[in-house]
Amino acid sequence: MLLDKKLNSQLIEEGYIVIKDCITSDILSELKDFYLSTFDQSNLQKFIDKNIKHVNTAMSDNLDYKYSVYRFLVKKLTPLVNKYFNNFNISVGNFIVKYPGGDNECKVHQDISLVRESEKKSSFTLWFSLCDLDEKTAPLYVVPGTHITLSNFIRGIDFTLKLDNFKTELLKRSKLLLPFKAGDIVVMNPRVVHGSLPTPSDHNLRIAIGLGITPKTEKLFIYQNTENGLEELEMSPELLLQYNPSTKKTIKCNRNMVKKDQYDHYKKFFKKLEKKIF
Repeated sequence: MLLDKKLNSQLIEEGYIVIKDCITSDILSELKDFYLSTFDQSNLQKFIDKNIKHVNTAMSDNLDYKYSVYRFLVKKLTPLVNKYFNNFNISVGNFIVKYPGGDNECKVHQDISLVRESEKKSSFTLWFSLCDLDEKTAPLYVVPGTHITLSNFIRGIDFTLKLDNFKTELLKRSKLLLPFKAGDIVVMNPRVVHGSLPTPSDHNLRIAIGLGITPKTEKLFIYQNTENGLEELEMSPELLLQYNPSTKKTIKCNRNMVKKDQYDHYKKFFKKLEKKIF
């Protein structure tokens, strides 16, 4: 939980908070320099060449590169996490970059589950930009309270709510996080609905960082659909870097099937949502 009780109460109620002026300009410069100086190793240029202009270092097929990104971010940002949170580890760390023009929208979504969630147990998403943001750089928008109204406790990469069908309605209820300066941090419950609008072609590169932090007392899990139902995979941060959702490559880890009654419950929840019964 957050060490600041007032901020923690706001996070519980609204599903997100913004903490101002968290990161020094020196650290921001180091983070930016790392991304730019190692970009050639990432193999992300092939996506940009295909006009996919919203890229995440998790998309890289260079495992050594992904390891180096994760270790660098853990080294630089663990002191920051420990300043604001009690007993949390950085389990996921990526650069999230928008190149001007092309397909660079971050669609409305919830983040995936990283632990066995409950009403009182959750991971958290930390997001920040390495530059100041305005309307044109398309900062994050969030939909306050949706971590409660859409409180499904299992979300995998291929097992998640189809929220894009409700984008227009959700945007009406959203809050654009402005003003937003480099060094400000958004902390989100992973269930809170969020996204960002496209960045126009006449605007600058936007380099941001996304962290998934998990309680030290909880194991790291992800979930995927299989022919037999919903599967729970026990991960480590390093194993998670190896996971490829498009191929569902076999990773040597502990696996369990989610109980069918739970699985049926979530399928019914999806159907209700698709009927606009929020």
